[in-house]
Amino acid sequence: MSDSPFASWLLPEVASEHDDMNRKYFEDGTVGTYPYFYKLKEVVNSILNAESRSLSCLDVGCGAGWQAKYLESVGLAGKQGLLYEGLDISPHMCDLARRNFPAGTFHVGDVLDFVPGRTWDLVMACGSMEHFTDWKGFLAKMTELSSRWVVLHKVFFTDANAPTWVFRRTMYQGIEETRVVMNYSEFTAAMNALGFMVEKRYDWPGVSGAITRRK
Repeated sequence: MSDSPFASWLLPEVASEHDDMNRKYFEDGTVGTYPYFYKLKEVVNSILNAESRSLSCLDVGCGAGWQAKYLESVGLAGKQGLLYEGLDISPHMCDLARRNFPAGTFHVGDVLDFVPGRTWDLVMACGSMEHFTDWKGFLAKMTELSSRWVVLHKVFFTDANAPTWVFRRTMYQGIEETRVVMNYSEFTAAMNALGFMVEKRYDWPGVSGAITRRK
């Protein structure tokens, strides 16, 4: 297990820790001030406004379902917003997600091996892409699953002159896992080659995101 880039995420105690950490934002009333969530609200709201209709959505690396729970709480997930489905490699995360957001559908699996036989209007990854050494393969899969929009939320971009950087970092339970910091120009070129254009890059301290749309 220690050779897997997702080794710690597959542990039930890590799923529980992740669940407890995010629940705290809701219980103590700080969820609306946490950039991870309010930036996601801004992104999803801008896409829904552009489309003026409800959209099917696949959240790749959905974790314990707190993105869906938050989007529901601000009126962006449900019949008039995102028709939400999640995908996560951890069955423990998906079990928690079904409890936290019963209205969603949650799939267990590795996105690189996921062959659902359909696409979604919006495919997003919130804090997932940084774990893939083959980040171009990850982007190819995201665009394969999307008919319209791909959102990369909570990603790390280098400046214009720094190369993409793949390294190992000690994560949960002391297990080393992959981290990727992408050269932004390489990222936009990869998305263009896959038939998607970057509509907007957005930032908050130390972290970035990108909204992309099929050409």
